[in-house]
Amino acid sequence: MGSMTANEIYVLNRALDGRDIYSLPPLAGLGLSEVLITSVKDKLIQKNVLKDHDSFTDIGVVLTNRLLQFKNAKKHISIGTVKIGTTDDSEGTLLIYNPYLDAYKIETADLSTCVKQIISAYKFLENCNNENPVEAVWEMDINSVKDKYKFDSSNSFMLTTHSAEKSDTKELFFKSNNALYIYDCVAEILKLKSRAGALEFLAERIGASWES
Repeated sequence: MGSMTANEIYVLNRALDGRDIYSLPPLAGLGLSEVLITSVKDKLIQKNVLKDHDSFTDIGVVLTNRLLQFKNAKKHISIGTVKIGTTDDSEGTLLIYNPYLDAYKIETADLSTCVKQIISAYKFLENCNNENPVEAVWEMDINSVKDKYKFDSSNSFMLTTHSAEKSDTKELFFKSNNALYIYDCVAEILKLKSRAGALEFLAERIGASWES
C-alpha cells in the first residue's frame, strides 16, 4: 500500500477517536480546516483509500484498522524513523516515516521479523568481533560516552519505548572498536554486550521471542 501524509492519516483518524497519534505531529498544529479536509479527501479518493467523501474502499478499511491497532497498542517502540505499536508478543503495527517524501506507511509485521529487519538495516549488529566479551557495566553520563567512544549514524541507533504500564526507556545502541555497547540514557549506565546479548536485549525491548 502506498504512503500517506500526516494530514491524510488524520483524516482517516476522524473515523476513529480523532485524537493525536503517537509520534505524529499534534493535530492542533496541522490546521485542518474543513476546506483542507475536503482537499485531503480528494487525494485519498485518488489513492483508492476512499470511495467518496463519506465511505472507505477495502484498502481504506484495512489502513484504518491498522491505524486503530497502532493507537490502541499497549507499548510503542521507536527506532529511528520506524515506530512499532505492540499489543501482544507476536505481531506489531509499524508506522514508517520517509523524511524524503515527508510521508508515512502503516504496515503490520511479525515482531521476530522486526528484529531481523533492524539487524538488516543496521549492519553493525551483524559485523562484530566481540562474540564472547567479558560483559561490563559503567556509570557514565552521555557527554562522557560521546567523548570516549566514536560512533555516528552508521553504527548506532536510539531505541525508546513508551508504555502506560511501565516506565519509559531510552537506550543508545552503538559499536566502537568492534565492540557492542548499550547506553541507558535514563539510568546513565553503559553496558558492554556480546552480539547475542545485545540482540536478546533488543528483542526483549520490542517484546519479541528471539532465537539467533
